[in-house]
Amino acid sequence: MSASFDKDCDVLIIGAGMAGALLGRQLSIEQPDLDVIVVDQKTDFDWWVGESTVEVFDDYAVRVCKLGPYLESKHITKHGLRFWFDSEQKDLSVTELSEQGRSRYTTLNRGVQLDRAVFDRDLCEINRENGVEVLLGTRVEGRGRTPAIAIDAANGHLVRTSRGTIRCRHLVDAGGRSSPLARQLDLVPHEEEDRGFVGSYWTRLESCRSIDECGDAAWRSRVENTQRWASTNHFMYDGYWIWLIPVNEKISSFGVTFDRRRFPLKLKRGEDLVRFLRRHRALDEIIGPDARILDFMGLSHIARGARQYYSDDRWYLSGMSGLFVDPLFSNSAAVISVGNRLIAELISADRAGDSLKLKRRLKHFNIAMRNLYLRQRTSYDRYHGFGSFDAFVNWQTLRYHSILNHDVPLQHADHKPTIDRVDSHDDDCGCGVGVWNENQELAIAGDRLNDEFVAFIDQRDQYYARNSGYFHEKTERPATRQKTVDLDFGEAVHQENLLNWEAYFRYYITRMCEMDGVGFDENCFVNWFNPDWSAGQSLAEVFGALRERAANGKPARPGRIRWDLKGPIDPETEEHARWWCRFTGPSGEVVR
Repeated sequence: MSASFDKDCDVLIIGAGMAGALLGRQLSIEQPDLDVIVVDQKTDFDWWVGESTVEVFDDYAVRVCKLGPYLESKHITKHGLRFWFDSEQKDLSVTELSEQGRSRYTTLNRGVQLDRAVFDRDLCEINRENGVEVLLGTRVEGRGRTPAIAIDAANGHLVRTSRGTIRCRHLVDAGGRSSPLARQLDLVPHEEEDRGFVGSYWTRLESCRSIDECGDAAWRSRVENTQRWASTNHFMYDGYWIWLIPVNEKISSFGVTFDRRRFPLKLKRGEDLVRFLRRHRALDEIIGPDARILDFMGLSHIARGARQYYSDDRWYLSGMSGLFVDPLFSNSAAVISVGNRLIAELISADRAGDSLKLKRRLKHFNIAMRNLYLRQRTSYDRYHGFGSFDAFVNWQTLRYHSILNHDVPLQHADHKPTIDRVDSHDDDCGCGVGVWNENQELAIAGDRLNDEFVAFIDQRDQYYARNSGYFHEKTERPATRQKTVDLDFGEAVHQENLLNWEAYFRYYITRMCEMDGVGFDENCFVNWFNPDWSAGQSLAEVFGALRERAANGKPARPGRIRWDLKGPIDPETEEHARWWCRFTGPSGEVVR
C-alpha cells in the first residue's frame, strides 16, 4: 500500500452501527481534542437486531454518552426481561403460561427497546454535530494482493477505502460480522467448537396484537396493569427460545434461537418462521390474523469470539466484530458498553505516554474479553433446561442478582475497581483466562446446580410441573438496589452473594423435597448446607440428609420460611411490601 493518504485522523472507526457510533460519541465527549472519523459502507441504515438493551447499557448510554433525552423521546422505555413457559404440547394460551417478570416499573436503570434503523441513523447525525466526521457509502477495500489495511504503529495505519486512503494512529474495527480488520488478521476462529452450535432466525411483523390485549382484568392486574408489551418477552422451550420485542407502536421483532444439537431448525423464508411461531398457541394468539411480514434474516452460527481484541499496535475490536454469544438476556449492547470503555481507557493511556500502564491494560483487557466470551458460551450452553419454569427461573434470578450486585455498580463506577487492580499488576501476576472474581465463581457454581436439578426433574418426569399458571415477581432486594448507589465493592458484594447463594440452593432443595414428598427440616438444612459455593457441594448431598432424616421417622420442623428467590424476607418487607416476594400459583395463592 502506498504511503500517501487522503485523510489523516487520530482515531478511525470502521463501522457506524451501534458499537462504532457509540464509541465515536464517547470519545468526542471524553477526549474532545481527538480527531475522529467513522466510515461505513452503508449509505443508510435499515433494521437490524439488537433492539433490546439492559441496565449496563442504560448507564453507559445515559451517563457516559449523554443520550438520555434522546432515548426518552425517540425509543421505548423497557419494562425489563420477561420469561414465559409453556406445556410440552405448546397448547397453552398466553394467560395460562407461567411467567417471570416485573409487576412494577423499576426505579433502577431501565434499558430501552431500540428501533435500530432510527437509532443508527440518528447517531450519525448526533456525532456529526459533535465534531465527528462520519463518511457513509465508504467501503474498506483491498486491491489485488494489496490488503485493505496496512498496520503501522510507528507512522500510522493506512486504510484503503472507496473514498481514498485514510491514515490513523488508532484503528477500531466495529464493522460487525463483516469486520475487515478481524478478517485480514484472522482473529476470529471458524472451527465449530469455537463458533458453537446455536443459530437464529428473525423477522419483523407489522400489525400484530399487543400482548396486553390478551387475558382478562385479573391477568392484567397481576402485573399491576403495566405494559407487558414493553418488555423483552422470551418464550422458553426445551432446546430453543423465542423473542418478542417492540420496535415501535406498529412493528414487532420476532426471532427464534436454538441449539442445533437438541432442536435442529432450518427455515428459508419469513413465511416459514411465522408458520413455526404459530405452532405455539400463545404466539399464534399474539401474532393475530392481520400480521404482515416485513423482512427475514438468519445465521446458522451466531457465536463469535476473537483470539485477541486489543493490540499494542493500536488496533482494537468493538462489538460484534470481536464478541457475540447469544441474544438471550440482551447482552449485545452490554458487551458494547464494556468494550468501548476499555478501548477509551487504552487510547487515554497511550496518549498520556504511560507505556507501563498501557502494557498492563492491554494484557488484562484482552484476558477479560476472552474470558467473557468463554464464560458466556459455557453458561448459556444449557438449552435443555430453558423450557422448565422450575429450573430456569431460579437460575435466571441468581444471574440477575449477581449482575445487580456487581456488574451494574461496576459500570456506575466506570470499572475503576477493575482498572485499579489491572494497573497494580506486574508482568508476572499470573493472570490468565479463567475465573477472575467471586461473582464468576458464583455463576459457575450456579450452572452446576442447575444441571443437577434439571437431571433430577427429568428422572421424575417433572420438567413441566410448574409451567402453567405460576407467576414470579422479578425484582431485587432493597439492599441490592442500594448497592447500585453506594458503589461498595468490598464486603458488601460478598454478603449479597452469600444471601443469593443460600436462596438459590434452598429453592432447588425445597422443590426436590416437594416432588419426592420429603419433609423439609430447617435445622437439618442449616447443618448440612455449605455457604462456600466454591466447595462443590451438590444438591444430592443436602437432599440425601433430609431424606435420611425423614426415613428415620424424625418429624420435620419447617419453622418460618426465611427466604424466597431474592433472599431473606425481612419483617418490613413482609408487612409493607408483600409484592416484593410474591410467588403465586394457578389459583392466585402465595406459594412463597
